[in-house]
Amino acid sequence: MSLTNVLQVVLKGCYAIAPLVRGFYQIIGSNTLNVKADKSIFTIADGAVQTLIFNYLLKGVFYRKIGEETALTNLTADPVNEIPAYTVDGLNIPAKFHTMIDRLILEMKGLTEEIKDSYDAYAAVLDPIDGTREFSTGFGEQCTICFGIVNKDGKSVGGLIFRPISDGNNMAIPETYAMGCPSEHFYQDTLVHAEQRIMGLLTSNGRVSPFLQDLIVSMQRLIPGFRQVCSGGAGNKILLLLAGFCSAYIQDRGLSNWDTAGAEAILEARAEKDPFSMGRLYPFLTDRTLVGYNYASVDENLSFIPGLAKLTAFNRASPETDISGYAMSINQVHPRANLQGLFAVYGDADLYFTGMQTISSVPEFD
Repeated sequence: MSLTNVLQVVLKGCYAIAPLVRGFYQIIGSNTLNVKADKSIFTIADGAVQTLIFNYLLKGVFYRKIGEETALTNLTADPVNEIPAYTVDGLNIPAKFHTMIDRLILEMKGLTEEIKDSYDAYAAVLDPIDGTREFSTGFGEQCTICFGIVNKDGKSVGGLIFRPISDGNNMAIPETYAMGCPSEHFYQDTLVHAEQRIMGLLTSNGRVSPFLQDLIVSMQRLIPGFRQVCSGGAGNKILLLLAGFCSAYIQDRGLSNWDTAGAEAILEARAEKDPFSMGRLYPFLTDRTLVGYNYASVDENLSFIPGLAKLTAFNRASPETDISGYAMSINQVHPRANLQGLFAVYGDADLYFTGMQTISSVPEFD
């Protein structure tokens, strides 16, 4: 039984799906997206990709499949459960894509035959389009398909991050990826690597927390030329870190299991040859301990600490509620929210710990 084999089959599936994703990207608009209750964007690409991978490529492979999207999707010509054909969350998929989808369904079923062994001791975690806001606003090169394999103890044991649209550094390469399985000493990527690693902290394109703003200033005192590097998508940031376009990706807000499950295994596999570290920002912030997230497929949050994380529409158990403040009960938070932040760096992790000790602001951990 080889987890690397599963990753390679899923990679083939991603390559097959990539033209559909690029096609959806070209026609994105009000008729192909919805705004979810947590104010995040959902597109026909999100639902189609998750359905193709989970319902066809990986049907019956894992004991549980955990995906970000819960929308009703029907990609077949015959209505299922009274859902109209070729629809995603009530959005119609344009007719010009129907033949491509029919072909992809057959191709996904064929790829399943390449997975020979049983993987019922593992679960799969998927973000079908990570960075959907960027996907819907013309920054598709910052979007990825994030796939992770976790064992029943909740440890990330395999991962694939696939960028279906050119990364902008080399337009001749339409797709790039990184994947790894640490237990099998396997790591592989097709990334365009920086000639010399940029010393800087990756942050989102939008609001940056006061903690991260202060950390950048602190690190600039410790490392000459250290700077802020802005980009969208959690998976994309991990690829940029691996490729040398930054030296750290530290986040205290807005992440979930499907953003990081694959990334943990990939960075652990790469760390066999290069000095990469990844874990929760808390408790590293307090005692330099790096602990990964527990992705066990239970329906309660395994990173919850009373009073640590601020409640937001993204991490609340129900985004429709308007409760705010710090989460004091586990029933208030979404079971898949990463409530202790993220710490992923290349090089000396202790140097970042030193930088954190010199600032007064604290992480938001939302």
